[in-house]
Amino acid sequence: MKTTHTSLPFAGHTLHFVEFDPASFREQDLLWLPHYAQLQHAGRKRKTEHLAGRIAAIYALREYGYKCVPAIGELRQPVWP
Repeated sequence: MKTTHTSLPFAGHTLHFVEFDPASFREQDLLWLPHYAQLQHAGRKRKTEHLAGRIAAIYALREYGYKCVPAIGELRQPVWP
């Protein structure tokens, strides 16, 4: 999926924006996610938004020394480190 990452300093923090082109999404774009199998039955829109959100989360977590992808919790919430 085609994405563009932009970061913006704000009040001592950095905001991360990921713009994405849903039309460029392919199912194989999810394969690098450790939890991709959990998205198997999700709709296309959900998958594209999930992928963009995880990409933004990875950029944000790197600033704190984390090199992981937030997992999906029992209630489908992100599981933050």
